Amino acid sequence: VYCFACKLFSNDQKNCFGNAGFQDWKHADHALSMHENSECHRRAMVSLTTCMDTEGCIDKCLVTRYRAEQQYRRDVLHCVLNVVQFLAERGLAFRGNFWFTFLAQHINKHGNMGCGHASYLSSTICEEFIALLGEKVFEHIVKELKEAKYFSVLVDSTPDISNLDQLMCVVRYVLPNGPVERFLTFLDFETHSGQDIAKSLLQFFEKIGVNIVDCRGQSYDNASNLSGKYQGMQAWIRERSENAVYIPCCAHSLNLVGQCAVDCCFTAISFFKNFVFFAASTKRWKVLLERLAEANEKLPVVKNLSETLWSAHADAATALQKGYDRIKAALDHLSHFEERGKNRKSCADYYRSELHRRRKRNRQYDDGESEETQLSLRESFRIETYLVIMDKLTSASDAYKEVYSRFGFLSKLTSMSVGEIRDAGKKLLQYYSTELEDCITEELVHFSEFVKTEFARKSSGDGPEIQMYCLLVQNGLQNTFPNIHIILRMYLCLMISNCSGECSFSKMVSIKKRLRSTMHQECLSMLTLMSM
Repeated sequence: VYCFACKLFSNDQKNCFGNAGFQDWKHADHALSMHENSECHRRAMVSLTTCMDTEGCIDKCLVTRYRAEQQYRRDVLHCVLNVVQFLAERGLAFRGNFWFTFLAQHINKHGNMGCGHASYLSSTICEEFIALLGEKVFEHIVKELKEAKYFSVLVDSTPDISNLDQLMCVVRYVLPNGPVERFLTFLDFETHSGQDIAKSLLQFFEKIGVNIVDCRGQSYDNASNLSGKYQGMQAWIRERSENAVYIPCCAHSLNLVGQCAVDCCFTAISFFKNFVFFAASTKRWKVLLERLAEANEKLPVVKNLSETLWSAHADAATALQKGYDRIKAALDHLSHFEERGKNRKSCADYYRSELHRRRKRNRQYDDGESEETQLSLRESFRIETYLVIMDKLTSASDAYKEVYSRFGFLSKLTSMSVGEIRDAGKKLLQYYSTELEDCITEELVHFSEFVKTEFARKSSGDGPEIQMYCLLVQNGLQNTFPNIHIILRMYLCLMISNCSGECSFSKMVSIKKRLRSTMHQECLSMLTLMSM
């Protein structure tokens, strides 16, 4: 056995580890320990270290080349990572027509070199980066969700370019700077029944460690499998979390109310014949524009009633309401034209539809002696138009009464009396007895006085609830009013529309196009998550 350092730098003839070698295996343990602590061995080790620092090792050139190649590969991966992040954030396709000098040189040198040659430009590397970046974003959202505790959930489905149903999941929770809505993933589900969709959602939350009991709201469109009171998804979720209040999507509800109110009333449908009458002739359209231009303010022209764009119903009614006088003047002007043919026939058909004639039904032999009920124009409009629309509006508003009965007092807290505030606190304590303490009533009274003082001093354009929450956070009063902090977080996390869900579908359409229809599910979820 030889000592490498002593063999090279020791001149001591008695040092057998550096001279003839050590062979006494019986006493090897003791001899090695003595040699390591000897003075000649230490001098040899110092000389070896000094020589390596000044002259370098035999493999110095190899190490230098290895480190340079290692840094180059890291630069390539860093460049690819930046490209993947840039494209994923903007939902762009992973292709292009230009690159900068560094990547150009790398592609010319390492591109298309075949199997076994690492270029770091393959689809495998890109997908690995997409998965790593997406998981990082997903973990951050889940961490925020767990810290916020209370949340609302939104689920909706739509087919993609490959005719696969994509069931997206969006959550809403409250951060210190206010409520946020985050897309989480596209869920796998077997059928469209409410039970199966709820099962998929519950399994997903269990997998990521989120307690569904902390769910305080759920918002879906008006599909029966989601919003059904008995077999819909909202019913299955409320079995696991009784305080997960269901709130119909206000945008879908408004669409249905407006559409049904128009479609079920003949008088409402006849309003939109104005557009057909004026648009059938360029001359009549010119007369209409001239009359509208005479007004002191800019008035909208009559609109067509679109079958696919629900907002067209509101636009058409608004245009008629604002420009009624000018439209009537244009019709009066056109009625004096002495034209024949199509214009006269169109005017006659229009005014025929405007005339009201009492219908007289032929009496049958088995009819009773009572006379047929004849309604005036006023009563006919009230029964056939007004009451129908009001019934639709009433049925839509009933769905929001549960939320108002719990949290409605927050919007008028500063104007309520002490007794009313205490009653509201006791009612809220009945719903959330596990989260709130018995002192909630007195805490609300004290908080209302604090809010009155702060609102009188400064106020913003936000709603009173979000202003209250900001006052608590900005002044560090979460521990002073802990129950108020919980109430505001539960209320502000309620989701009232699925606009975020529709945005995620728009992102999905821009990401999974015809040329990328074979994209696997995990990659689609990660790209959508990073681009939202």
